[in-house]
Amino acid sequence: MKNRRYFFFLKWGALLALLATIPFFFFFLASRSFRGPELMEGPVGLGVLQETDGVKHLVPLEDVVSGGVSKDALPAINRPIFESVAFADAYLKDNGLGLVLEAEDHVRFYPFQLLVWHEVVNDVFEGVPLLVFYGPLTGSSAVYHRKMGGDEDGLEPMVFGTSGRVFNNDGLLFDRETESLWSPFVGEALVGERAGDSLVPYPSTVLSWQAFKSAYPKGEVLSRKTGADRDYTLDPYRGYEGNTDIFFPLDRMDARLPPKTVVYGYEDKKTGVSKAYPLDAIQAVGFLFDQVGETAVLILSDQKTGEVRGFSPFLGDRLFNFEKEGDGMKDQETGSLWNSRGQAVDGPLAGSVLVPVSLRRVYWFAWAAFFPDTVIAKEGPDHF
Repeated sequence: MKNRRYFFFLKWGALLALLATIPFFFFFLASRSFRGPELMEGPVGLGVLQETDGVKHLVPLEDVVSGGVSKDALPAINRPIFESVAFADAYLKDNGLGLVLEAEDHVRFYPFQLLVWHEVVNDVFEGVPLLVFYGPLTGSSAVYHRKMGGDEDGLEPMVFGTSGRVFNNDGLLFDRETESLWSPFVGEALVGERAGDSLVPYPSTVLSWQAFKSAYPKGEVLSRKTGADRDYTLDPYRGYEGNTDIFFPLDRMDARLPPKTVVYGYEDKKTGVSKAYPLDAIQAVGFLFDQVGETAVLILSDQKTGEVRGFSPFLGDRLFNFEKEGDGMKDQETGSLWNSRGQAVDGPLAGSVLVPVSLRRVYWFAWAAFFPDTVIAKEGPDHF
């Protein structure tokens, strides 16, 4: 197996010139290629807590590899500053994506254009300590409570940083108290004192900058004032999304879809059943109701913005049946109209809000590596 080295250059010129002038990205590709198809039937390795030489771990320690950078080489943003849409619009790209947090009239946008250089924001939103994460290797983003039991556990919030270590192409984080290694992809600690502990997801969605600034002209935007010297108009992963390159070892490759296909994944924690919804299939129908394990899932795609959101179709203990209606939907029980944010805007249930379901926008190769038994949802009456 061959060693491969990938270098991301911020500007033209030789390496020595770069060292003397601007920051650079360096990636060393591990010396192993993908494991063969014979491993496709095996378990991913999560969920079985072991201890080796005093180190607790959920995955084989040899599968946690160097990402070619040191701890904190990608500096976490610990004191985020926010700016107006008008200021951010001077440099953000219209088709660039970002994470959106909402609470009442308070809305924040975290551009991937910035997060690609940091991956981690330790933030507080509406008084809730949150971890905001974007992983360019897997195309995944997530928001979690920085307290393991959510906001009610009474503990001090954890502070996260980038570890420089990788498992299944997932750039692992570490908490500064115990230095345990966490997978932001699944929200679990994989190695260290906290191995086996899980983070509680916080609802978020992914929007383009064009869609966000149109929908939320008074929203807040993560500022370039991060304390780090980076050129946020440059993309160190330029071209990555459009090719088939996968930088680090995987437990398995699944050829059912092209590796960089964008899917929205959901796992039913009670049963372990998981399902992947290709983005193009969701957008083709705009609306779908499905069952994943024991969980009913309602997925709605806004045809104007491209936004995809997941909801529970229950209000309290009552299950509602929905059908597509314009840019939103209508429930069959009361005829109330609902928008793409899961809010009833007209009818007997006006003012009601559906509970969001945490869908994961991610590249197929990464979802399949962590969830090898996942089902792929396909457009058509036999599937949706």
